[in-house]
Amino acid sequence: MPNRILISTLLLLAALITGCAKPIIPNQELPPALLSLEQEKQRSLALTEQLKRRQRVMNISFPLMVAAADFCADKVKPSLGISFSNKEGIDKSYRDTAIQDLGLGDALQVILVAEGSPAATAGIAAGDVLVSVDDKPFKSGKKAGASVKALLASLKAGQPVDLVVARADKTITVEITPSQICDYPILISNQDTVNAYANGRQIILTKGLLRFSEQDSDLALVIAHELAHNAFGHVPKIVKNAFTGVAVDLLAFGFGIPSPAAFTITGANLHRQQFEAEADHIALYILARSGQPIDHAADFWRRVAAEYPDQIDKNIGASHPSSPERFLAIESTVKIIKEKRRRGDPLWPEGLNKKSLNKLNLGKKSDGQ
Repeated sequence: MPNRILISTLLLLAALITGCAKPIIPNQELPPALLSLEQEKQRSLALTEQLKRRQRVMNISFPLMVAAADFCADKVKPSLGISFSNKEGIDKSYRDTAIQDLGLGDALQVILVAEGSPAATAGIAAGDVLVSVDDKPFKSGKKAGASVKALLASLKAGQPVDLVVARADKTITVEITPSQICDYPILISNQDTVNAYANGRQIILTKGLLRFSEQDSDLALVIAHELAHNAFGHVPKIVKNAFTGVAVDLLAFGFGIPSPAAFTITGANLHRQQFEAEADHIALYILARSGQPIDHAADFWRRVAAEYPDQIDKNIGASHPSSPERFLAIESTVKIIKEKRRRGDPLWPEGLNKKSLNKLNLGKKSDGQ
């Protein structure tokens, strides 16, 4: 019986192949060596583009992470403002390319440096090899990543340390003072959709959003918005509301009332628009505290509306406010912040106290930077 099934399958496959239409012009025979060279060239271009996107995000996000540290309560960490790796930390599909293009080996190497960060101020540059910090050597090889993360996590913001790096066969010692930043790493997704979201531990930006946000000020507004979501615990609050809905659904079922997830959905969507509005509000304070210009921040939502007109009309059941609502609310917040600046008042949202923020324990610390 198995042989009959196999023979029947092969006959059907042969019939499919012979019965399908063929191209008129036959495919060219490509020399394997040239194909391999072109694959490597395109991987190099792809790696370069990925690093450009990461550099842009680092440059924009670092001052925001510093400015928002007071909002992030205990979810903060010391940071030098660098991205680092060795060949073991690179995905296998790009490892040979990174070795060739970046000169990566077993030792840890600085890949990117955020503009205006402690590392940039101290003169650290991409390509520097990490040797030691305060006489504590960095490991190399497969364990190097965990080693450097542990060492950098042990630093204290505001306390200078001696960092030794190797550059062009010379060792250089620099004094560097880590900054306190929010502990919410930013990841870049390869999705082409225009989107960004926070999950309580990280911030995810899509490749499509980076393309859409041609102006750095637009991308800064989005990052600050998602940062506010994490800092103010919006994700766990939404989950809590959804579980409350689950309990009501179960209660209704116990009384013989069919409610196929109706209360769960209602609970999950409860206050969603208010959470989005709160994140917009806090984002303006983060931008202002970082020294970013905010006068034209609201214009982002006009650009969104021009690209996505379905967001113009108000929808009570939607998870986000309409683009006109967001535009006007941001304009109002900008006026409030500018008035505070005029009076010399602290740039701190009304009605917010640090005690309430300290109650937001949103998970474990993530990797140091």
